[in-house]
Amino acid sequence: RNTYVQHCLGKPYSRDDLQLPEYWPVMQERAFFRLEREVLMGGTKGSAKSETGRMLLIAGDPYAPIADPRTNLPNLVALSYVYHPEFYAVVIRQTAKDLDEWVLRTAPYYIRAFGARWMEGRQVFRFPRWDSHGNVIGDDGATIALGHLGDPRSFEQFFGKQIHRALVEELIHIRADLYENLVGCVRSTTPGIRAQIYSNTNPPAPDTPGEYAQPVYDRFVEPTYRDEKGRVVPVRDAAGLPLHAFEHDGCTPKYPEVTIKVPVDASVYKRLGMEIPAEPYATRSFIPGRISDNPYLLQDPEYIAVLASMPEDSRNALLFGYWNVTGGAYFR
Repeated sequence: RNTYVQHCLGKPYSRDDLQLPEYWPVMQERAFFRLEREVLMGGTKGSAKSETGRMLLIAGDPYAPIADPRTNLPNLVALSYVYHPEFYAVVIRQTAKDLDEWVLRTAPYYIRAFGARWMEGRQVFRFPRWDSHGNVIGDDGATIALGHLGDPRSFEQFFGKQIHRALVEELIHIRADLYENLVGCVRSTTPGIRAQIYSNTNPPAPDTPGEYAQPVYDRFVEPTYRDEKGRVVPVRDAAGLPLHAFEHDGCTPKYPEVTIKVPVDASVYKRLGMEIPAEPYATRSFIPGRISDNPYLLQDPEYIAVLASMPEDSRNALLFGYWNVTGGAYFR
């Protein structure tokens, strides 16, 4: 798999969103191999962001050995974290109706592939417990819990819990403070499980509330942070240049995606009695999804026509994945 990762690196995007070049790894492949704590898939309508999220939520460690060197048995947790009985994940959507839709589309996969049970009263998927040979030995395995923003209790029940992996759907419709509280719960003290939070969203349409969309833009697309003096400054790359997810034309995604390294005051580690890490950063990644990441939709020219017939700003956001939908004036 590491050879495959190397094969993916450096493959250029086509500048024509509706033309597939010879090859480049689609969004699903690129997201699967990201190691950052926060990963945002943000792009066009129909780029399979939700389907990707369903898979990423339960994906294992792509860099872990696929067999235990001591026993030569398959390393099931490397394939999917649901094989670990302590794995706990959450899914957040905007409304109860959105959550019901997610369950309807997800349940067939989780139930048929893994034998999961959907527990309606608790709003959780519960997976079997397996032994190292892949045999089911119980029904008290991994858990995926669901919450929505229509009822604050549905969302806030996760605060304070150890969440190994989280999936947030349509991030630009979620308040920044709620998202940050959730990020603070995503952690792992469980050997073999790396904590991550995945999100997805379309670029904001012209009528999207700016107080929701701006924090997402500042966090992932043109990332900024507050320095030790409280000033908002850009996150910079290794060459000292401000990071941006797109080329200067504002529409061509940069590839391969870079790790957004948000500097952390090293004195925090000293105050906690910890050794200062070699790279004291909070890590994020932004993956611009495009409609060509879902080749099945390219076989539906009428769907493309529907998006293409929208007003220019909406068309640029939903069909081409542009974030500067009003000529750059949308974001401060």
